[in-house]
Amino acid sequence: MNRPEYRLRGQFASRHTYMVPEELASPLRAEPAPAPQLPRWYSVALFLFMSSATIFAMCAMGRPGA
Repeated sequence: MNRPEYRLRGQFASRHTYMVPEELASPLRAEPAPAPQLPRWYSVALFLFMSSATIFAMCAMGRPGA
């Protein structure tokens, strides 16, 4: 097997190379998973719901007994 070798550097450096497990060194793990894309209607519905709740809360705070 041709495993990549890494050498630690710095003030507290290791004097020996160490092997990285194959599953950690695979190129598939190097790329982050793409973020899921939400449909546009979801964003619109969430915006309408939050703005309605905000307006309702603002109105309810202004009227005693509401």
